[in-house]
Amino acid sequence: MTNTYTSILAGLVRRRDSLVEEMGRLNAAIAALEPLAQGESPVDIGGSQAISQTPTIPSQSQPFPPSVAAPGRYARVSVRWAALWHLAEFATGPMRSSQIADAIREGGYQSNAGSFPNAVSAVLYGMREKGEIDGTSDVGYWLTDKGKQTWALIRQGGKFRESTSASEHSLLSVQ
Repeated sequence: MTNTYTSILAGLVRRRDSLVEEMGRLNAAIAALEPLAQGESPVDIGGSQAISQTPTIPSQSQPFPPSVAAPGRYARVSVRWAALWHLAEFATGPMRSSQIADAIREGGYQSNAGSFPNAVSAVLYGMREKGEIDGTSDVGYWLTDKGKQTWALIRQGGKFRESTSASEHSLLSVQ
């Protein structure tokens, strides 16, 4: 009987993790569209009654937010994508460059760089110059609205899906 319970538990944990990942993708898409929808007037869609109020957008907090990315998640993406991904979907607040570097490594990214934290710091500098993140090395870094939009576009792109297709399944694909 123990193996049956262990098997069921493992299946439930995998399902929960999949749902949390899907929520992250949905939150990223919402974050990207939310600024675009601001100030948009309601429209009459296909002859139906016009929407009279702005829809309520749910909070981006997740009921069971994972604290770290699954092993191997960042193995086939760039440091920039891994940083965007981690800050968008797993960080619970500002993160220092060394914490981001550790999270990316724990997520499966492999590097031969002499000092991986320094390499990540250089990537973060470029992301800050592009306006994707804000913060400092002392306080930590976080995604800006532009960074959230950038991540949402990357997340929905074919190149990202190809890079991560071996480890992810979308709930939308089963509906």
